[in-house]
Amino acid sequence: MKSGGAIERFPWILAFGVIPFLIFIIGLDVWGHFQLAHNGVRTPGIVSALHPQDHNTVDYHFAYQGMTFLGTDNRLDGLHIGSAVTVTLDPRHPQHSTIHNPMMDVKAGLGAMLLVIVVPIIAYFVLRLIGKRRGVKPQVVR
Repeated sequence: MKSGGAIERFPWILAFGVIPFLIFIIGLDVWGHFQLAHNGVRTPGIVSALHPQDHNTVDYHFAYQGMTFLGTDNRLDGLHIGSAVTVTLDPRHPQHSTIHNPMMDVKAGLGAMLLVIVVPIIAYFVLRLIGKRRGVKPQVVR
């Protein structure tokens, strides 16, 4: 029994190892934002800090059921300390919140999942086409 090299195994490792893992991780994030979009409660919040050196994040605080919560999210244009924002939160877990439209985050996550699926498929066929043009025949690994 002859085993193939790393080059021959790479598409299979990618297809059955890396890609499903990435889809699972992205899917968890998409599911969380989907739940916020459909079951979330909106409440007013205030921007408490801007972090341009830390991936341009913003800290905000908001009150829900008599308790104050802190959140961190990606920065939106035009915000400054003291800006009023609308916070969407999970009523069962108020610490899970966002100042973005959660449905836009769902769409972005679905787009990322599509890229994770489509780009390797395109790369595989392009590499096959290049191999055929160079006269390299695919070898069967047994």
